[in-house]
Amino acid sequence: AVVSTQSGHYGRDLRAALMKLLTSVSVVIFLLIQDSNASRSIECGDMNLSSDVEQLHDAMSGWGTDEDTLIEILTRRCYNDRLAIAREYTRKYDPDEDNDLWDDIKKDTSGDFRASLKPLVMPEAQFLAEEMYYAMKGMGTDENSLINTLMLILGSEHAVLEGVKRYYRDMYDEELVERIPGDTNDEPTFRDFLIVMINRPDFGKGDVNTSLVQEDYDEYLSEYIQNKKINYIIGLLAARSLPHIKALREFYYQKEKKELEIALAEITGHHTEEALTSFITLATDPIYYMADELRISMEGSGTDEELLLRVICTRADKDLALIKDMYKDMTERSLRDDVDDETSGYFRKVLLNLIN
Repeated sequence: AVVSTQSGHYGRDLRAALMKLLTSVSVVIFLLIQDSNASRSIECGDMNLSSDVEQLHDAMSGWGTDEDTLIEILTRRCYNDRLAIAREYTRKYDPDEDNDLWDDIKKDTSGDFRASLKPLVMPEAQFLAEEMYYAMKGMGTDENSLINTLMLILGSEHAVLEGVKRYYRDMYDEELVERIPGDTNDEPTFRDFLIVMINRPDFGKGDVNTSLVQEDYDEYLSEYIQNKKINYIIGLLAARSLPHIKALREFYYQKEKKELEIALAEITGHHTEEALTSFITLATDPIYYMADELRISMEGSGTDEELLLRVICTRADKDLALIKDMYKDMTERSLRDDVDDETSGYFRKVLLNLIN
């Protein structure tokens, strides 16, 4: 508020003014202001709903498409406002609901650009349900996409998990867990991991009971790992909240002087190992997990555009500012610069707007 008042009343940027007066004390003040500004979410409600809807419609009417208008509106609105825009668009231009905003976007765009707009005009749970479907569609299963999408679901509120299952059932006329076995029968423990995680209960705030953490180690986890009872380990982790799993990992390290992920890697392999490692990392440090997935998406030759898009778009209204900082700590490069180097065209513009 102070930063805004300085700018509005005096026409000066408080950050810039402080830079001229930096001392050891004012450095701290400056960093606090920078951090406050960097982590601020997009302001909801700061839009003209009718105007936004009309501009989007005009951008796709007649010959050609005004891609810049689509990008400017959809990347400069918060999650709830984008959903309001999508609803109003349908009400105004297609009250019979045969088509919606996403249907019109599909007709007027293509490729990665079209894909980048998809998660911006539909509920998060619907988008992630479709991602789960496409990861299992066709002759083979894209296990990496399946694991990452599931982690994005489990790293959100429990309502998102329930929404994913509901949307999947409504869109594809089958339960999500019923689709899983047919695509993962060649690795039963991986199949079991997916099924029990999809059926995780709601842990609410997920308060940690230290006595239960010690009991889990003494009575279950240590013995399960020693005797390679993979399904028992999966069942235990699925029945505990993410904060509990973080505490259990720390307790395991204190007792065994070994990371839990390493112990599990020694008794598992292939996709089961990757899934368990991802889940424990998510529970321990979700910001690190997201930043590392972004690193992986742009590592080596070529770019995994789907993974890059999936993480940025689903975290843009949540914790992307923190993920950007973690990414820089991890790679010594800025996320913005790497995305700028690895992508192109309107797809790049969508991602950079969200990152900024």
